[in-house]
This record gives sequence, structure tokens and C-alpha cells, in this order.
Amino acid sequence: MKRANSEAMNKTKTQLDSVLSKPDYRKYWGVFLLSFFVVIFGALFDINKASATTWAYKGIAFYAYNNKSTEGTKPVYKFYSSSRSTYFYTISKSQKDKLINGSYGRSIKVGIKLHTPAELRDNSFRIKANKNYVIKNKNGNIISKVSAGTRTRVKYDGNGNLRVYSSIPKTIVNGEVRFEAADGNNLSMIFDVYHAQYRYDGNYYDNYRGKIKLKYSKTYDNCTVRYGRDYCGYNRSTGKKRVLIWAINEIPLEQYTWGMGEITGTGPMEYNKLMTTVYRTYGYWWYRKGTKYSDEGFDLRSTSGNQIYSGYDWEVKYPRIKKGAQSTRGKIVKYSSRIAIVPYSSWTDGRTRSFKERWGSTNYPWCQSVPDPYGDYNGKYWDKPYMSTRKLVNAGNHMVGMSAHGALTLAHDKDWGWKKILNYYINNVRTVRIY
Repeated sequence: MKRANSEAMNKTKTQLDSVLSKPDYRKYWGVFLLSFFVVIFGALFDINKASATTWAYKGIAFYAYNNKSTEGTKPVYKFYSSSRSTYFYTISKSQKDKLINGSYGRSIKVGIKLHTPAELRDNSFRIKANKNYVIKNKNGNIISKVSAGTRTRVKYDGNGNLRVYSSIPKTIVNGEVRFEAADGNNLSMIFDVYHAQYRYDGNYYDNYRGKIKLKYSKTYDNCTVRYGRDYCGYNRSTGKKRVLIWAINEIPLEQYTWGMGEITGTGPMEYNKLMTTVYRTYGYWWYRKGTKYSDEGFDLRSTSGNQIYSGYDWEVKYPRIKKGAQSTRGKIVKYSSRIAIVPYSSWTDGRTRSFKERWGSTNYPWCQSVPDPYGDYNGKYWDKPYMSTRKLVNAGNHMVGMSAHGALTLAHDKDWGWKKILNYYINNVRTVRIY
């Protein structure tokens, strides 16, 4: 890190404060504007230990030359620390992104909805936001800036092109349209994606944090789309492709976990901590290891076949999910050095199954069979009409890994902590913080 003496730092702060209201200031100050070094005025700090909880992003302070021989300007990013009562400036985009996103994990790309070309010829994709946003092409070039609350529409125009209109004059964009925060802070960005997800409770869950993109893709699948919902069984072995247009949400892993649509969070908090940790782990595995949707441009989908993600609306409706996630922020499950995905189903018949017993693989040694009187559908903890093992399996209960109702019983009736429940069902694992 570049160090500066107190006199130079005070001088530079005075210079900066005098021009913060000038967004296109083009002077060159060699005393502080040194490429990709960090100077904090009044105190020096380690960028690797800083986080968005310490420094609040305030946008671009102004523009300045990177050096005297360089044409054009570079943005100088501004942060403020209420605990330090001081500002911090940097021209390093990577340092800016680290400060903004560092405490929320890596960004994960989630396929939230698909459209056929016919759908987007007849009906438009519609999006608006809670604050000003920009529309970009697939190369990241800005097409236009749009005011908060203004709805943009997109239709399929043929030959891989998308027609963007309503908020801007009709513009044809090839392959991909991106929507991002105009001020660069996507953590507080909330997009309303019209009728993005329909849930069993009869409601649409339309609002999503982070970035949104609409991407044209030739996909191996046998999907059908009915009433805005898609039913897909991927089969790449057929060698057949068809065109689909995906709505994709790019969001930091932690904020993705807040929108966990698998539970409502109304149970014990220890159960919420457990389930959000398992959910975060699975999302992280898809980010690191998943390749199934790489051709489509995202990591995983919001389906029961992956895991259900219901975005900002769900987060607001069921705030105890976010509270449980915040209590375990950044933690995932590991078996030795491996990411330990934790399968779970609602019920068992009195015992869980090993991965090998159910699916034939020995590659998941942490999933072994254990007694499960706590999640036994026919057991003493649940007053249910009898259901045979076969019917339980046919109802979607694979019984591998963790029993959701068993975990709920242990948290509620036995007052077990979330780590104790995890280690009862899953063998020889530990939790580690990855951010």
C-alpha cells in the first residue's frame, strides 16, 4: 500500500473536498492519484480487511486523469466510514468492487425465468427499478440511463436480436441486454421483473436484488412453457437445440440466500440457521463446480430440481430467513477440503438413506444412513395418517442426507443448535466461513 506523509494527505484532502461537486474535474494530482494504490485521508488501512459494513459507497466523486500522458479520464470512487468519520477515494475498480461486495460473497448467476421467441414476439419482457439504472449491451457498453420507476420493455426481434423500447427510443441489441445500477452500487438495487415467478400461494414474486440480464440462447432441452411457467427436462444427449431467452439475476451469494424460497422461516431460529447454511452451500457448489447451464450463461436455476430462489419479495415477506442467514453469514459445509452439498427431503420412514443406497454413488461419504424418529412421517412426533415407504418416495422424499421435518423437531422439541442437528444427519463435516 502506498503511504503518504500527513502534510501531503491533508493537502490532498483539501483539494478533493473543494471539487467534489464537479463531476467532470480533469486536473491531475500526482500527490495522490497513483494507479491502483489506496490512500485514506486521516488514517491508513488494509484494503483486504475492509468491508461494505465499514465503508459505504457514495458513487463517483469526480473524474481525473490517470497520468499526464493518458487521454480521457478515470472515475474516482468515493466511500464514507461513519465509524471513522472520514472519506476514502480510489481509482481501482477491483478495490471498489471488493469494498462493495466483499462481505456478501461472490456473485452468482441465477436463471429466474425463460421465454420462447414466440412469447417475446407477442408479449414484452418488462422491467423497472427502485433507483436510476443503466441499460448495457453484452459488451458492457452503456446504451442509455433510465430514471427510477420507469419501465423498460424488450421484445424478440429475430436473428438473435432484442428490441429495447418504451423507456428509450427503439434500439436493437444483439444477444443480450443488461440492467444495472446507474451509481454502480447493485447491493441496493431492486428490479421489478414483471411476472418473473409464480408460486404455490397464488402470488407472483417479481422483485430481485442485484443485476438483471435478458440473454438469447440456443439451449439443449425439451422445455415447454405454459401460462408463463416453464417445465423443463434437459436432455443434451438428443443433440437438439432450440432458442430460448433467459432472464438471469446476478446477485452476491449472501443476498441470494436471503431469498431462499425453500422455507418460510417461521420455525425456530436454529432451524433457519441450518437451512440457510445448507442453501448457501449448494449455491456455492453450483458457482464453483456447476457446468450444466454454462451455455445458457448462468450457474443454476430457480427450480425444485436445483433449489427455489424467490428473490426480494420473499425476503421481505419472510424476514426471519434473512435473520437466520445473517447469523451464519458466509458459512458453508465442508467435508475435508470438499464442498459438502447436503441433500434433504421433507420426510423419512424412520431412517435416512446413504447416497450410495439411493443413487449408487460412493462419492458423497458424508451422506450415510442414520435413524430418524424425528422426521418419521408415521412416527410419534407427527400426527399423520399412515403412508408407506413407496408412497413417501413417490411423493418426492428421497430420504438422503437430512430430514427437514426431523431437523425442525430437533430444533423445536429438543432445543438442539443448528450445528448439532447438522452433525447428527451428516457425517464428519465442518462449517467454514468463506467471506
